[in-house]
Amino acid sequence: ETGQRGYALTGKESFLAPYHNGSSELGKDWRKLVELLNDDDYATELDGLAAAIQWKLGYVELIIAKRKLEGLDWMAANLAVLDESKRAMDIVRSIVQRIREQEEAHLVKRIRESEEDMEYLFVIALFSKVVMGVILVALFVLIWREMTCRYAAQAALAVAHAELEERIRERTVQLSDANARLTVLSRNVLGVQENERQRIARDLHDEIGQALTAINLNLRNLQDDAGSAASASLVSDCLSLLKSVIGSVRNLAINLRPSLLDELGFGAAAKWYLQRQAERAGWRGSFAATNWSDEMPEDAAITCFRILQEALNNIAKHAAATAVDVRISRDASDIVLEIQDNGCGFDVARARQDARFGHSVGLLAMEERAHLVGGVLTIASNVSEGTMIKVSLPCVATHAALAQPSFVTG
Repeated sequence: ETGQRGYALTGKESFLAPYHNGSSELGKDWRKLVELLNDDDYATELDGLAAAIQWKLGYVELIIAKRKLEGLDWMAANLAVLDESKRAMDIVRSIVQRIREQEEAHLVKRIRESEEDMEYLFVIALFSKVVMGVILVALFVLIWREMTCRYAAQAALAVAHAELEERIRERTVQLSDANARLTVLSRNVLGVQENERQRIARDLHDEIGQALTAINLNLRNLQDDAGSAASASLVSDCLSLLKSVIGSVRNLAINLRPSLLDELGFGAAAKWYLQRQAERAGWRGSFAATNWSDEMPEDAAITCFRILQEALNNIAKHAAATAVDVRISRDASDIVLEIQDNGCGFDVARARQDARFGHSVGLLAMEERAHLVGGVLTIASNVSEGTMIKVSLPCVATHAALAQPSFVTG
């Protein structure tokens, strides 16, 4: 409009620059406007605007063309054309104004809807905060109750634990006292048993043995002086029975308490007893002593001999061995006794379990004897591979009560 008016009045081509620039931009602006107002509410307005723009452009092109061909006189003679061009421009302005007003109304509506949405969101957020606060309070109450219950349970558990520990301590003290009493009692029983065995063996040897020997001599004298064959036969039978009784009494005395143990010490007694059992059982016996001295505590000597006695008896009864090796040694602190056979062996764990149920007391007796003098007994055995029994005892006599028992009452 500006370029057309300036050219119409002056006829100068320079005034047509806005016209040419506007004509080149008009298409892009129109496509952008259609894109922005792509709505059914603007369809009628856009159609009217397109018609008004084409109408206005027609008048502009007509005025410019006539001004070029016929000059200013045509413009003076056709002022009505200028009025029509102005009216077309007013129509364009009016349509644009209506579109602007309509868009402003839409904008106000959108703002109002946005405000309503914001209010709704604010209410929702406030409600959410209230609900969240209620939930947090409820969770706090639940957690507080749970922690209170847990603290109460922990306190009760601590009290129960303390009571249980106190009871355990009391029972432990009672068990320790009972174990100590049982240890002393076992030591006293073994001591009394050894002393009683020694007394019985001495009585058998000294009194009954001597009496039987005297009877034997008298019967021999009687046999020499007997006149009849019947008397001689009767005396011979008596002598045979008496010889058997003397042998039984001697064996009984030896098994109760071999005199060699008191007279020559453990080494000689162990070697003699091994040879005696080997002759009876029919297996080969081997005895070896390393760095050995029979100067050992009496309780250790008795313990070693009783363990050897029990082990050799068990080998004779159960092992079916053909060879038994006994080794004794001594160092600065320990006395070591080893008994090994090549017999059938046995399940040590099973034997211990049977001993706990009372089926056999041999293993427990050996272990108890070693324990009472502060020693350790170990047994290694596999089926068909023989058995090794090893006893380690301290050299110092820490349990002399075996030799001279004391009695505990109460």
